[in-house]
Amino acid sequence: MNNFKTWAFAGILAASASAQATLIDFTDTDQWAGGVVATPETQTYGNLSVTVTTNTGYYYSAERCSVSFLACDNDGLGIKDDEITYSGGNMFSGELLTVTFSEAVDLEWIGFLDLFVEDGSPESAQLIASYEDGSKAGTAWESTETQAENQWGWLMADTDNDLNLDATFSLDGITKLEFFAGTEVYQSAANSDFALAAIKVEVPEPATLGLLGFGVLALLGARRRAGQAQAK
Repeated sequence: MNNFKTWAFAGILAASASAQATLIDFTDTDQWAGGVVATPETQTYGNLSVTVTTNTGYYYSAERCSVSFLACDNDGLGIKDDEITYSGGNMFSGELLTVTFSEAVDLEWIGFLDLFVEDGSPESAQLIASYEDGSKAGTAWESTETQAENQWGWLMADTDNDLNLDATFSLDGITKLEFFAGTEVYQSAANSDFALAAIKVEVPEPATLGLLGFGVLALLGARRRAGQAQAK
């Protein structure tokens, strides 16, 4: 009975742990190497593997980060020699950075750095998300009006500041994120670049694990009742 309880509670704890939030801190050089690095590069967070690739073969990040809960060894991910930079307004001809997850995740937020106001216009970050069902959707975030000209601004982008370029954009069930600068909406060198500093995700608990937890609890209850009946 004791062995059964130990196994049962271990299963419940494993199921609960699978749904915990994970902070992917690209400013941490203990996990993600700084300077110019060949891609693809893969790092693991528990059972989740995160792979970064760029269409130019490497990425680079500067050192201006001052966000208290990040490592801030640098500004996170850029491409070639600085941030992810505007190039012709086409994500596939410009600088493209891709983050791929080994399993579908629910996105809590994305942290951008270097989203400042330049020449009176706010910098913007664009992305395309790929989903577990094979669909895709795009969206963009931009610097806030409170950030001063040429300040190295931080933006924690979530649904509260989503510009909704595509109404189908969802934060759930994401398998890949493609980051670029410049779309048909933002064709300007004045909003040309950004650094990808961090992504916070949650790996959804599989339905089978949830059912396992309920099943284990039911079995425990049944065995306890059977033992009580025998004792009488």
